Amino acid sequence: KRSCSFISTPHFTRCFRETAFRSRRCLHENGGKLKGPIAVAMSGGVDSSVAALMLKEAGHEIFAIHMHNWDEEEERGEHKGPGVCTSAQDLHDVKRTCRILDIPLYEVNFVKEYWTNVFDPMLEAYASGLTPNPDVACNREVKFGPLLDRALAMGASALATGHYARIA
Repeated sequence: KRSCSFISTPHFTRCFRETAFRSRRCLHENGGKLKGPIAVAMSGGVDSSVAALMLKEAGHEIFAIHMHNWDEEEERGEHKGPGVCTSAQDLHDVKRTCRILDIPLYEVNFVKEYWTNVFDPMLEAYASGLTPNPDVACNREVKFGPLLDRALAMGASALATGHYARIA
């Protein structure tokens, strides 16, 4: 689990730059420049923050887009402690990063999509004796579906994330 605090150490900075370098290598259209702004899916974590920083440093016009996937009012979880971030803390971290980078932030609500396409199927899989991976399901069913569609509808030419990818 990641810490909620925004850490500034030499190790953090090195990881930040390495992650962003991987993100930047993936841009290959139009000589590395796209014909419109790039939406950056910002989670509040290091990887997406690095991707935003590196895209901005590379001269791209960017905006941040933050997904709300869980309604904490529906679940009053008692598991709050070191290494556990609430969605409110994640949003706080995203806002802070966007302020530092001076980029606009848009919030989108995908609670229904997450519940229907990720959470319910995960519970069904557990009940069937399987061990599902909700992160993979979220990527497939929310991030690279509805989030991408929303970003494109907002005028983005591409969607960047802090995810790692190997392109064959």
